Amino acid sequence: MGDSRERPPSPSECLQWFNIKANHSFRPVTTGHQELMDFFRALIQEAWDDVRLQLRRHLLDRLSSRGPDHPGTRRLSVPEQIRCLQQLFFLYPQSEALTYYQCLRSQSVPVLLLSALSSSPGGESGFDGLAEGFRLAVPALTRALTEELRVLSRLAEPQAVLGFLNKAYLDSVARELASLMERECEAALRDNTTLSGKIKKYSARSRATVAALCGALSLSQGLFK
Repeated sequence: MGDSRERPPSPSECLQWFNIKANHSFRPVTTGHQELMDFFRALIQEAWDDVRLQLRRHLLDRLSSRGPDHPGTRRLSVPEQIRCLQQLFFLYPQSEALTYYQCLRSQSVPVLLLSALSSSPGGESGFDGLAEGFRLAVPALTRALTEELRVLSRLAEPQAVLGFLNKAYLDSVARELASLMERECEAALRDNTTLSGKIKKYSARSRATVAALCGALSLSQGLFK
């Protein structure tokens, strides 16, 4: 006796539900099952997003161990970094994955610069100390950029790599230096204001002393007339 109902999906068709790109190429189903299929797709997508989030956090945490803000952890080798990024590119489109990685690297640049400033010998302060700290940070920045080129050149097009380096490193360095210079300018302005205030107070006291002396001289001259 034949059964006219729709046959259940095969295992291979069920696996295709996890393929986001194939969501719109499904074989049409009967109208009675459409809402159920939409519900399953939404449920699977939600579960997959949760899985991707946890995997992304794990991969970025591993990649962050390469930065200067994790000095006690073992540095990943270049092949290990490549594998981590390949897995991240599998989970997300390349542009989105690079954005996540860019945010991670942008956070390490201020740590690197501040570390160089704090380790600056000679006790320089002000703009001299800032210039010396930046000079000490240049080799570390150069090493980071070189290693990034070795990793990303095997995974992305040159234009994407250059865009990443510009935003993750060069823009971050420019912003951090601008912030440090602004802080030094404010400190210098406060020092100048304090010095100017002291000079004004000294001038006022001097004028008061001179006025008192002049008054005393005038009074004495009047007495001797």
